[in-house]
Amino acid sequence: MAKSRCNMLAFPANLLDDPCFYRCLGPLAALRQKRPGLQIQVIENINWASLGMNDVVMLQRPHSPNQLKIAEMAVRHGLPLWVDHDDDVFNIPRGNPAYESYMNPGVHATVANILRLADIVTTSTVPLKRVVERFNPNTHVVPNALMSNMVGAIRQSDAPRSNLVYWRGSSTHQRDLDFYTPQMVEVAKRNPTVPWLFHGLSAANYQLLDMIPTAKKAARVDPIEYFSFISNLRPRVFVVPLDDNTFNHSKSNIAWIEATFAGAVCVAPSWEEWQRPGVLNYTPENFAEVLHKAINLEPPQHEALWAQAAEYVSERLDIDAVNGKRSAIIDELELKRGDLAWRSSRRDALIRRMQAKPEPAPASA
Repeated sequence: MAKSRCNMLAFPANLLDDPCFYRCLGPLAALRQKRPGLQIQVIENINWASLGMNDVVMLQRPHSPNQLKIAEMAVRHGLPLWVDHDDDVFNIPRGNPAYESYMNPGVHATVANILRLADIVTTSTVPLKRVVERFNPNTHVVPNALMSNMVGAIRQSDAPRSNLVYWRGSSTHQRDLDFYTPQMVEVAKRNPTVPWLFHGLSAANYQLLDMIPTAKKAARVDPIEYFSFISNLRPRVFVVPLDDNTFNHSKSNIAWIEATFAGAVCVAPSWEEWQRPGVLNYTPENFAEVLHKAINLEPPQHEALWAQAAEYVSERLDIDAVNGKRSAIIDELELKRGDLAWRSSRRDALIRRMQAKPEPAPASA
């Protein structure tokens, strides 16, 4: 049975970044292919006319007063509101470039109020769901996934793997790299001929290039170009050094998914989100030993670990399979759109909230 027509206003946090590719316009574009009645409109500013021509509003990682205004306007006009979050903005550690932007009472109160106004909230991980559902109990996990054509390419490459150790990230991982630099240098000394590549390395961590003689760096690129890059690179190991803090525990296992696509084995923390097939898990104490083991896996061992991951990703993390959850969310929101009693109760709740005293920032988890 064909789905009814649904016009959605989508407000991604950043059109050009990876979260938009994984959490907003990437999956919504894929969903349009399976649900022809779904139309997505992306605009910068909202008004009564744009609201009147649409059925659902979707906000990705909202945190600003303007995004709170959008949420309030959606409620006033009787449009269901869907909010997606992929980071724990309540617990960003010092040293992260986003700390100054997010870790203040005003931003926390704004995020909390947007979450409370949402009809449904989605997160990328279970730990993040636990943080968010304090403000909205109707919170659901929709995991990150690969586009279907990428899933199909996982098993099609028979190119030999390189001996490369590969890290991907950005300036937000400066603290993570600082914490594990001594152990990475130790592993590099034990494996002096093994090349390393740091993709997206910030200037604050350039000392790694001096401390690991076989290390090089590469600049971040567009997501589609990135997948072509790692597919051709065929690294042996993806290494994911993450400092043990609340913020990092809520992060998703995208690096493991990408490692699987590239034919690599992933070395990642022994945390809930990273307990996945084929992952070699570490603790802060044994990071160096686990990474050394990954580098020196015999080919059959490496292949067996990678095959476990490839099977899981292919069967469970194909975007078309995961998008079934997003399609069900849209169905639920469309039903609310036609419910006059629901629309009236939503407006009344908004009026009560706006007449109340300003809400304090939530306590960190």
